[in-house]
Amino acid sequence: MDNNCVRKPIAGFEGLYDVDTLGNVWSVERTAINNPKGSVRRVCARKLRPGVGGRGNYLFVSLRKDGRSVNRYVATLVLETFLCKRPPGMEVCHCDGNRFNNHLDNLRWDTHKQNIADTIRHGHTTRGQKNARATLTETEVRWVRWLVKNGLQQKDVADIFGVSRTTVCNIIKNKIWGWLQ
Repeated sequence: MDNNCVRKPIAGFEGLYDVDTLGNVWSVERTAINNPKGSVRRVCARKLRPGVGGRGNYLFVSLRKDGRSVNRYVATLVLETFLCKRPPGMEVCHCDGNRFNNHLDNLRWDTHKQNIADTIRHGHTTRGQKNARATLTETEVRWVRWLVKNGLQQKDVADIFGVSRTTVCNIIKNKIWGWLQ
Protein backbone atom coordinates (compact mmCIF):
# COMPACT_ATOMS: atom_id res chain seq x y z
CA MET A 1 0.00 0.00 0.00
CA ASP A 2 1.12 3.57 -0.79
CA ASN A 3 2.61 5.53 2.15
CA ASN A 4 0.00 8.27 1.61
CA CYS A 5 -2.83 5.75 1.53
CA VAL A 6 -5.19 5.61 4.50
CA ARG A 7 -7.60 2.72 5.08
CA LYS A 8 -10.82 3.00 7.13
CA PRO A 9 -13.82 0.78 7.88
CA ILE A 10 -16.94 1.30 5.76
CA ALA A 11 -19.86 2.63 7.83
CA GLY A 12 -22.39 -0.11 8.44
CA PHE A 13 -19.83 -2.76 7.51
CA GLU A 14 -17.27 -2.25 10.30
CA GLY A 15 -15.18 -5.38 10.87
CA LEU A 16 -16.20 -6.68 7.44
CA TYR A 17 -14.94 -4.21 4.83
CA ASP A 18 -12.52 -1.28 4.57
CA VAL A 19 -11.94 1.30 1.84
CA ASP A 20 -8.75 3.25 1.21
CA THR A 21 -7.99 6.70 -0.20
CA LEU A 22 -6.83 5.12 -3.48
CA GLY A 23 -10.31 3.74 -4.12
CA ASN A 24 -9.64 0.12 -3.16
CA VAL A 25 -12.19 -1.85 -1.16
CA TRP A 26 -10.91 -4.58 1.14
CA SER A 27 -12.45 -7.58 2.84
CA VAL A 28 -11.24 -7.67 6.45
CA GLU A 29 -9.73 -10.85 7.92
CA ARG A 30 -12.27 -12.37 10.28
CA THR A 31 -13.98 -15.50 11.50
CA ALA A 32 -17.43 -16.06 10.03
CA ILE A 33 -20.20 -18.43 10.99
CA ASN A 34 -21.95 -20.16 8.09
CA ASN A 35 -25.70 -20.14 8.68
CA PRO A 36 -27.77 -22.25 9.08
CA LYS A 37 -25.11 -24.94 9.63
CA GLY A 38 -23.31 -22.96 12.30
CA SER A 39 -19.90 -24.00 10.99
CA VAL A 40 -17.04 -21.57 11.51
CA ARG A 41 -14.77 -20.49 8.68
CA ARG A 42 -11.94 -18.04 8.33
CA VAL A 43 -12.28 -15.17 5.85
CA CYS A 44 -8.93 -13.92 4.55
CA ALA A 45 -8.25 -10.24 3.98
CA ARG A 46 -8.24 -9.41 0.29
CA LYS A 47 -8.75 -6.56 -2.11
CA LEU A 48 -12.14 -6.82 -3.81
CA ARG A 49 -12.32 -6.73 -7.58
CA PRO A 50 -14.95 -4.15 -8.53
CA GLY A 51 -17.51 -4.71 -11.23
CA VAL A 52 -18.41 -2.20 -13.92
CA GLY A 53 -22.00 -1.26 -14.35
CA GLY A 54 -24.86 0.95 -13.44
CA ARG A 55 -25.68 4.18 -15.16
CA GLY A 56 -22.56 5.47 -16.79
CA ASN A 57 -20.44 2.38 -16.10
CA TYR A 58 -19.10 3.24 -12.68
CA LEU A 59 -17.12 0.82 -10.48
CA PHE A 60 -19.12 -0.99 -7.81
CA VAL A 61 -18.52 -3.72 -5.25
CA SER A 62 -20.86 -6.23 -3.63
CA LEU A 63 -20.77 -6.12 0.17
CA ARG A 64 -22.30 -8.91 2.24
CA LYS A 65 -23.66 -8.64 5.76
CA ASP A 66 -26.04 -10.89 7.66
CA GLY A 67 -26.56 -13.08 4.59
CA ARG A 68 -27.57 -10.16 2.40
CA SER A 69 -25.63 -8.61 -0.44
CA VAL A 70 -25.72 -4.95 -1.44
CA ASN A 71 -23.99 -3.28 -4.39
CA ARG A 72 -22.31 0.05 -3.64
CA TYR A 73 -20.45 2.44 -5.92
CA VAL A 74 -16.76 2.67 -4.99
CA ALA A 75 -16.63 6.47 -5.42
CA THR A 76 -19.55 6.89 -3.01
CA LEU A 77 -17.86 4.62 -0.44
CA VAL A 78 -14.64 6.65 -0.65
CA LEU A 79 -16.37 10.01 -0.18
CA GLU A 80 -18.73 8.82 2.56
CA THR A 81 -15.86 7.17 4.46
CA PHE A 82 -13.29 9.96 4.22
CA LEU A 83 -15.36 13.11 3.77
CA CYS A 84 -18.99 12.92 4.89
CA LYS A 85 -22.34 11.32 4.13
CA ARG A 86 -23.83 12.45 0.82
CA PRO A 87 -25.28 15.95 1.34
CA PRO A 88 -28.86 16.32 0.09
CA GLY A 89 -29.04 17.03 -3.63
CA MET A 90 -25.36 16.27 -4.24
CA GLU A 91 -23.69 13.79 -6.59
CA VAL A 92 -20.25 12.24 -6.84
CA CYS A 93 -18.08 14.16 -9.30
CA HIS A 94 -14.82 12.81 -10.77
CA CYS A 95 -12.56 15.86 -11.14
CA ASP A 96 -10.55 14.41 -14.04
CA GLY A 97 -13.60 12.93 -15.79
CA ASN A 98 -12.30 9.36 -15.41
CA ARG A 99 -15.07 7.25 -13.83
CA PHE A 100 -12.53 4.57 -12.89
CA ASN A 101 -10.26 6.94 -10.93
CA ASN A 102 -11.73 6.72 -7.44
CA HIS A 103 -8.80 8.27 -5.57
CA LEU A 104 -10.05 10.54 -2.81
CA ASP A 105 -8.25 13.56 -4.28
CA ASN A 106 -10.16 13.05 -7.57
CA LEU A 107 -13.63 12.98 -5.99
CA ARG A 108 -15.97 15.60 -4.61
CA TRP A 109 -19.65 16.15 -3.80
CA ASP A 110 -21.29 18.65 -6.13
CA THR A 111 -24.61 19.50 -7.78
CA HIS A 112 -26.05 17.74 -10.82
CA LYS A 113 -25.61 20.96 -12.80
CA GLN A 114 -21.90 21.06 -11.97
CA ASN A 115 -21.53 17.36 -12.77
CA ILE A 116 -23.04 17.99 -16.23
CA ALA A 117 -20.70 20.97 -16.69
CA ASP A 118 -17.75 18.66 -15.88
CA THR A 119 -19.02 16.13 -18.42
CA ILE A 120 -19.13 18.81 -21.11
CA ARG A 121 -15.69 20.17 -20.13
CA HIS A 122 -14.19 16.67 -20.36
CA GLY A 123 -15.84 16.06 -23.74
CA HIS A 124 -17.92 13.10 -22.56
CA THR A 125 -21.24 14.26 -23.97
CA THR A 126 -23.02 13.17 -27.12
CA ARG A 127 -24.23 16.59 -28.05
CA GLY A 128 -23.71 18.25 -31.39
CA GLN A 129 -22.20 16.14 -34.13
CA LYS A 130 -21.22 13.44 -31.60
CA ASN A 131 -24.93 12.64 -31.40
CA ALA A 132 -25.78 9.80 -33.77
CA ARG A 133 -29.00 11.59 -34.80
CA ALA A 134 -27.29 14.87 -35.74
CA THR A 135 -27.76 15.84 -39.39
CA LEU A 136 -25.50 18.89 -39.33
CA THR A 137 -21.92 19.52 -38.29
CA GLU A 138 -20.79 22.41 -36.11
CA THR A 139 -19.45 24.19 -39.21
CA GLU A 140 -22.78 23.80 -41.01
CA VAL A 141 -24.66 25.19 -38.01
CA ARG A 142 -22.40 28.23 -38.02
CA TRP A 143 -23.11 28.65 -41.76
CA VAL A 144 -26.87 28.39 -41.13
CA ARG A 145 -26.67 31.22 -38.62
CA TRP A 146 -24.44 33.35 -40.83
CA LEU A 147 -26.65 32.92 -43.93
CA VAL A 148 -29.87 33.80 -42.09
CA LYS A 149 -28.17 36.74 -40.34
CA ASN A 150 -27.08 38.04 -43.75
CA GLY A 151 -30.55 37.99 -45.25
CA LEU A 152 -31.16 34.54 -46.74
CA GLN A 153 -34.64 33.16 -46.05
CA GLN A 154 -34.84 30.27 -43.54
CA LYS A 155 -36.68 28.15 -46.16
CA ASP A 156 -33.80 28.60 -48.63
CA VAL A 157 -31.17 27.80 -45.97
CA ALA A 158 -33.14 24.66 -45.05
CA ASP A 159 -33.10 23.58 -48.71
CA ILE A 160 -29.35 24.17 -49.00
CA PHE A 161 -28.57 21.93 -46.00
CA GLY A 162 -31.34 19.37 -46.55
CA VAL A 163 -33.08 20.01 -43.23
CA SER A 164 -36.52 21.31 -42.30
CA ARG A 165 -37.34 24.98 -41.90
CA THR A 166 -38.18 24.13 -38.26
CA THR A 167 -34.61 22.90 -37.74
CA VAL A 168 -33.22 26.16 -39.12
CA CYS A 169 -35.64 28.18 -36.97
CA ASN A 170 -34.62 26.18 -33.85
CA ILE A 171 -30.94 26.80 -34.61
CA ILE A 172 -31.55 30.55 -34.96
CA LYS A 173 -33.54 30.65 -31.68
CA ASN A 174 -30.83 28.56 -29.91
CA LYS A 175 -33.36 25.83 -29.08
CA ILE A 176 -30.89 23.39 -30.60
CA TRP A 177 -27.12 23.88 -30.87
CA GLY A 178 -27.56 26.81 -28.43
CA TRP A 179 -24.21 26.08 -26.77
CA LEU A 180 -22.42 26.63 -30.09
CA GLN A 181 -21.79 30.30 -30.84
